[in-house]
Amino acid sequence: MIVKPRFAVLEKIREITRFYPYFKDCIRVIDGIHILAMVIGRDKSSYRNRHGTISQNVLAACNFDLKFINVISGWEESAHNSKVLSDALTKRNGLEVPKGKYFLGDYGFSNRRQFLTPFRGVRYHLQDFVGQDRDPENIKDLFNLRHVSLRNVVERIFGIFKSRFTIFKTAPPFLYRTFVHKQNSY
Repeated sequence: MIVKPRFAVLEKIREITRFYPYFKDCIRVIDGIHILAMVIGRDKSSYRNRHGTISQNVLAACNFDLKFINVISGWEESAHNSKVLSDALTKRNGLEVPKGKYFLGDYGFSNRRQFLTPFRGVRYHLQDFVGQDRDPENIKDLFNLRHVSLRNVVERIFGIFKSRFTIFKTAPPFLYRTFVHKQNSY
């Protein structure tokens, strides 16, 4: 049984003062992941990644309970996250952001209505804040620390996904177009 997700303020945000009320309307986290693919023909070069393997760009949205809510594929590896996001918003059964709510994204996504990204040119990664005398120095540092603390959920769920489903460490045994058509038709 599929249950449509609710868009209420989540407990993880509501119960932690460093997140609430600042992120009270945040309901999801988005990020892209590259998954190996089998592509043939002249399109193959567009799917080649920096390691020389063929992969596709997949956009995923998850909630703070480590559950994927949307997984949308259909882009070559070289597609920029902003293009992937724009396409995902217009696809049938694509990404939907309710009015008055927003998703968190990283630097790869443009800061636009309903998507909140970190400040550029300011420390962002969790390890940047670990250690003695590494506390946030200003309001932008503090915002980025809180942003990455919440957005880290998508990194954790991708890690779980990759370790649990080792089949994604190799290209699927069918052509890329078949995979995208099947996945996006549900």
